[in-house]
Formats: sequence, C-alpha cells, structure tokens
Amino acid sequence: MRLRAPSEPVSALFPLVLLGAAVGCKPNIALPDQNKNDNQDPPAVDTAPPDEEDSGEPLPPPPTCPFTEVEPNNGLTEAYAITPEAWACGTLLDDGEDRGVDFLTLEVPQDGWFSMWTRGESVGAFGDIDMAVFVNYEDGGSLVPFEDRPGSTDAYAALPLTAGDTLHVSISDYYNGAGEAYPWAFLASTLKEAPLTWTLTEEGDVAGSPGANDTIAGALQTLTHGDRLWGVLGNSRNDLADNYFLSVPAGRSTVRVEVQAWRYGSPLNAKLSLLDPGGNVKRSRSYEGDSWDPIVEYTITVDEAQTWSLELVKANDYFGPYHWYVLDVSVVLEEEEAG
Repeated sequence: MRLRAPSEPVSALFPLVLLGAAVGCKPNIALPDQNKNDNQDPPAVDTAPPDEEDSGEPLPPPPTCPFTEVEPNNGLTEAYAITPEAWACGTLLDDGEDRGVDFLTLEVPQDGWFSMWTRGESVGAFGDIDMAVFVNYEDGGSLVPFEDRPGSTDAYAALPLTAGDTLHVSISDYYNGAGEAYPWAFLASTLKEAPLTWTLTEEGDVAGSPGANDTIAGALQTLTHGDRLWGVLGNSRNDLADNYFLSVPAGRSTVRVEVQAWRYGSPLNAKLSLLDPGGNVKRSRSYEGDSWDPIVEYTITVDEAQTWSLELVKANDYFGPYHWYVLDVSVVLEEEEAG
C-alpha cells in the first residue's frame, strides 16, 4: 500500500469536476452506540475485509455477484442501483467513454454503523483502488473519500449513518487505469457493532457548536490515563482542529496518545501534537508506519502536577460529520526505585 501526501488528489473525485456536483455539509448525526469489543479490527468474514497483514494468505475471490454493473454508470446521475448485503462486481475501463470510474447507489436500511468494502487488488486488479462515498449529495450532503487499508490497496469504510441515507459510491483507480481493464468487487453491510469502544465523547463540535474547541484556550475537556474519547474532526469548514487538556502527574511519566480512526474505517487524515503548559510543541506525528493513525509518545518529568495539551489537526481539506476518531490516552507514572 502507499500513504498519499495530504495534498495529493483522490482520483475518484475527478468526475465531480466534469459533473459540477455541489457537495456541502450534512447536519450533525446522532452519536452511535458504543460496543464491547475494544481495539477490534474491522470485522472479517462476509461483512468486511479480513486482516490481510496477520494472515499472510491471499484473500479468496468474492462469491458469485448478484449485482453486475450495467454501463453506462460513469457519473452520479448514471449510478447503478444495488442493495446492501450482496456483492456487486464490475470492471474499470479506460476507453474514453468509461473514464476509468464506476458509480453505484444504495440506501442505508437502518440507523447505526455501516461498512463499505471495495476490492481490487485482492480480485486480480493490478491497479490501486480508490473509493469515494457521497452521502445524500442531492440534498447538499457530504463527500467522504477513502483509499487503501493497512496491508492492501483495497478501500474500506465504516461510518455511522441514518436509515434512509442515500449513498452514491464512486470506484476508480488511483493511476487512472493506464489503459488496463481492472476488475472490482463491492460489498456494503450493516455492522452489528461499532468498530471501537469509548469512555467519553467530544464536547462542543459533536453537540452542534463547530469550532468550539479549535484552540488550546478553547479546550473543553481534560483527559487522563485510561480515557478513550470519541470525536469528529472537520464536522464543518469551521471545525479546523480539536484541542484537549491532558492531566500530567508530578514525577516521571510516559505519555502515549494514539489516534484510532483510519485503520477502522474512518476517512480521517490528521496530525496529533503534544504541547507543554507554555504552548510549545514537544511531539507531533501525522502517520505511523503504513497507517494514517498517528501515535505520540513522550516522557515528562515535573515536580508538580501540570496540565499539558493535545491538538488534533486535519491534514486535508475534506469535511463533514463522518471524519470520526477515538483518542486512546495513557499516562503511566514510573514508580520510585526502592531504597
């Protein structure tokens, strides 16, 4: 897989330039229910991709596809209609008319978490599959781009959606086909559980006040060891950053804060920074290995308890209520040596 620079375009969005579709921001959605499977990878079997890195085995071909694309389906207004819980298959062509992009459309059947998985590499495509999801675009809804997942060039999404939401999904190849015909397979499913658990939720943005915690001075919550916070970054064009206070005890402690988002189906691409009480950045990360989920680790030694800060900033220009994340916070105080 590859990690794309924040300024790089997503090829699946190219048809929007041709169609002139206007994409805005959908109002805040209701907060999804928590679940009991902490740190769980996206569920495998028939509803989401198995963990390709752990297995080391090639993925099996998809089952027989009840839906096979019907051309033309190269634009939002020509999207091929499918239903959830059934495979759809097709082929990306780059013959001038197809433009190397296919569109599907479907409706979300119920409130809750919803997954979308586009396979390309794992069904024989040499290219690099990208996927973009347009949520209620006819009503000025949100555009949500996805690309890759750890260990693969296939695309996966897990979003909290509402019954009746209309989805338009574009499937394209990052390299624009290069004249080749690339097969793809797509599956949309209702998830039984959220991908992650959390112990508290972001105040301000999710509650309907975009930008409320965009500055360090405007931080509304103090995080401590063991907290897992669910939030949304980029809820609107005014939601430029999310800031939180961090409680640091007296003594020598190791701080470790992890963003859990992209690996679990969020489109979020963000940078995480740790700042001291004076506002000086001590650690900053925008990715970790082959993942867009940054981890900040830092050892702090102080004589008295202090309040530090965490800042999460978007690394691209996409916005909407679906760029969710969970912050996993660890502050471990080293015990004094005996004697």
